[in-house]
Amino acid sequence: MEKDTEIKELRKENKMLREKARDRRTHEGHTGYRNKLGQDVTTLKDEHPEIPLYNLSSNGSALRNWRDTLFQILNALSDYELKKMKYYMGNNEWNNKDRVDLAELMLKQWGGQLSVLKTRDLMKKIPRNDDDMKELFTPFLKETW
Repeated sequence: MEKDTEIKELRKENKMLREKARDRRTHEGHTGYRNKLGQDVTTLKDEHPEIPLYNLSSNGSALRNWRDTLFQILNALSDYELKKMKYYMGNNEWNNKDRVDLAELMLKQWGGQLSVLKTRDLMKKIPRNDDDMKELFTPFLKETW
């Protein structure tokens, strides 16, 4: 009889702890933690739940690196692939932008971290999920695709 009571109490406590952990993960729309290398990692919850990102806002240099990498990604696309990407973006004002202006507009509109995820999603749709493209995302996403 005591064992049954003890098991019920442990299950109740376990359920409560899981709920607390879930609440902490969803608080303020993101979860921040450090990976094994001590880099800040964040997950965005709105459109991309549970996708860990390296923090681009910590010192600015990571964001500058992403800006350069985004430009490299756009330059790696053929004209047709760039046209498909703009189509999937769904914003007509972006159709007449060149690669440099498009990169700046993406960063301005989406910010650093969300632009990493959205660009990755666009590369999947084009599709450009080859190893060369995945390698460009490696410093910014903990899990590439």
